[in-house]
Amino acid sequence: MNIKRFDSAQLPPGLALATGSRAFARSETPCAGSLVHALNKTLPADALHEVFATKPIDRASGWGFALLLAARLAAGRSLFFVRQGRRGQGQLYPPGLAELGMDPELFFQLHAPDTLALLRATADIARSGAAGAVLAEIEGNPRLFDLTASRRLALAAEKSGTAVLLLRVAAHEEPGAAYSRWGVVSAASTPLLADAPGPPAFAVTLLRHRRMAAGQSARLAWNTETRTFYEQAFSPAPQRDSAGEATFGRLFSLAARRAADPRQHRAA
Repeated sequence: MNIKRFDSAQLPPGLALATGSRAFARSETPCAGSLVHALNKTLPADALHEVFATKPIDRASGWGFALLLAARLAAGRSLFFVRQGRRGQGQLYPPGLAELGMDPELFFQLHAPDTLALLRATADIARSGAAGAVLAEIEGNPRLFDLTASRRLALAAEKSGTAVLLLRVAAHEEPGAAYSRWGVVSAASTPLLADAPGPPAFAVTLLRHRRMAAGQSARLAWNTETRTFYEQAFSPAPQRDSAGEATFGRLFSLAARRAADPRQHRAA
């Protein structure tokens, strides 16, 4: 199982149009129900969505939630993972993705040298319609990502049916065209029998939604068999390890925080 990787300069100029219908139909009426219902049933795929991990320490949880949500919206089609930096940084770990109920063969990774290249690649992938979803990480509040850039991504998603998700790390909210915004912080997972590590868990707050009232919060977990979110019963506050990160479920640690260094793979 391999994750396919591209540098921004190597992105194929003519991506073939993938088959498949949109994950969820866009609704023009107010959505009722819980955050779980919205995430699993009514969130439109042909839209721009933002996930905020305000504190750098919550980056892993933000990536976990955004990745799982992107996989749901992709509905079995390919998913592009775009971030700024060099190849080999922050790679996804195929066996971990499989443990989460995902097919690693559907994931493509692209590394952009700067913010401009990242935004262009994200927009190009969305416009092509070749992917079910594209997930990009934006650090802070770069000047290049303004209201115009946000509208451009939203329009590309609406026209092609490709979901666009942005992980905003250490950023504050600004005017934008996102259909929904979600705030995510680390949460402790509920252990299984014999104190085995539980499924990934997240403390989620709805910051904005065009059809729902903002301000709702829930502690959510991921069902790896049904590939859906569910509300988790209250658990103790997350514990911080020596590196300062919250423990929120080791399955996602396998998927997204495993280093790309092959020496570390052998050691594990």
